Amino acid sequence: TYLDRDLTFRFVNNTYAKWRALRKEDIVGKSDEEISGKETLAAARPFIEKVLSGNPHVYELDVSYSDKKRRVRVNAMPAFDAAGNVKGMISVTIDITDEKNNADELCRAKEAAESANQAKTAFLANMSHEIRTPLGAVLGFSDLLVSQRLSPLERQEYVAAIKRNGDLLSNIINDILDLSKIEAGKLEIDKQEVP
Repeated sequence: TYLDRDLTFRFVNNTYAKWRALRKEDIVGKSDEEISGKETLAAARPFIEKVLSGNPHVYELDVSYSDKKRRVRVNAMPAFDAAGNVKGMISVTIDITDEKNNADELCRAKEAAESANQAKTAFLANMSHEIRTPLGAVLGFSDLLVSQRLSPLERQEYVAAIKRNGDLLSNIINDILDLSKIEAGKLEIDKQEVP
């Protein structure tokens, strides 16, 4: 598009007209305020002023058209007359709504993955603690059984402690395996009647 210093459209291409859902002749000769609306023009005003002072600028805006809210990126540069004075601005407007939405979706997916990774790390830390406790009892009582002379009653108590902690370890490992099956979508449900 090309707008003069008064922000009146002097030229628009077919793509811009189609994007605005208007004919080119319905845009040319109209002000930016008439086409874009007061709110959009007010948001763009600081950027437009930079361009009209002779500095190219790229900016993003939220705009509404055809009852849709869209995000656009505007690449704007000043247009100079033969004497080197700024006579208006030339701009290329690109609809980046889908790009922004995809970036937001990727950001949310990344945050969810990081959260899941932190949960998995916390789970592994807890499980290593849960495994280490009964394993320590199994190893400790095993050492006592081998290294000391024990009465039959003491021997029986130590073996019972080893068995109890071994069963606890087995249950923890089964629970971990069930969780990994759930995560992989391979857990088989065993349906049984409950009396």
